[in-house]
Amino acid sequence: MAFDGALLRCVKLELEENLINSKVDKIHQPSKDELIITFRSRSGSYKLLISIKANSSRIHLTNKPIENPKVPPMICMLLRKKLAGAKLVNVRQKELERVLFFDFDTVNDIFEKQRLVFIVEIMGKYSNVILAGKNYNVIDALRRVNEDMSSKRQVLPGVKYTLPPSQRKLNILNEQTTNIAQKITESSLKSTSKAVSHTIQGLSFIVCDEIEFLNSISKSKKPLEETLSTLKRRINSKLHAGYMVTSSSGKMIDFTFIPVKHFEESGCIVKKFDTISEMLDAFYYEKDSYDRVKNKNQFLFKYLHNLSTKLSKKLKILNKELMQSHDKEKFKIQADFKCKRI
Repeated sequence: MAFDGALLRCVKLELEENLINSKVDKIHQPSKDELIITFRSRSGSYKLLISIKANSSRIHLTNKPIENPKVPPMICMLLRKKLAGAKLVNVRQKELERVLFFDFDTVNDIFEKQRLVFIVEIMGKYSNVILAGKNYNVIDALRRVNEDMSSKRQVLPGVKYTLPPSQRKLNILNEQTTNIAQKITESSLKSTSKAVSHTIQGLSFIVCDEIEFLNSISKSKKPLEETLSTLKRRINSKLHAGYMVTSSSGKMIDFTFIPVKHFEESGCIVKKFDTISEMLDAFYYEKDSYDRVKNKNQFLFKYLHNLSTKLSKKLKILNKELMQSHDKEKFKIQADFKCKRI
């Protein structure tokens, strides 16, 4: 799915708008790969959902009810101990990397003020949630990474946190769109979409495909530069709408933070939401419902397939026994005759 660095920036701006200067009220861990942090302020309470599931890694505000286990896991207890009552003072993102840093002011066990950094990495199967203290030393993580799992970057208690390796792409927020357009044009890649993805940091394929589509239908003298300038203004905007793409049959396809005309042209349905969080909430609620039904169907199909295979084997054995007993009456008469003679 299209949870890219640009979309994460949109989420960051929403979180800054709603959560800055609020305090952590509750922390729950519905599953091993999910966290729910409830923030409370004078304006009300907000629930922040963080998921590091490989197929649905994300972070956003949520209104959906989620069932929590009766006994919280150890990492959840640690986060409650360290962050309960902590005040969120800042949300940071380096360029358009898919990493958010939450700066919390709190006190330690002896009531000394301290700064804790809550780090959320949204990178598919490599997603993680990390709590770090002074000098970015890791306190613990939702998913620990040792030397056997990665020789380049470990995430373990006591180890200093380092950012994931950079892809060395251009940041559209800092670079001149003229220079970016020139590099895309000079690229040896065949399609504009692939060239955009290879050149610009933090853009998913759905955004790159839209840039290629707008570039192809534009009547401007510099269509690519104009399209990139529009994209840059949208990313820099403080208010972002969400756009969810579904097929004509209602199947969830993708989502993004810009209008996607190339999907509309292909007959798909593009639904607009007021905020990114509302869009993500709706998308993954529908997707999770669809996945639950799909998993149940697969379970039933597997059960019926195994049962059918078992019964087929049993029927084959019974048919073989039936064929072997085809002349049972003849053998019975011969046996009775021999018994009488004896």
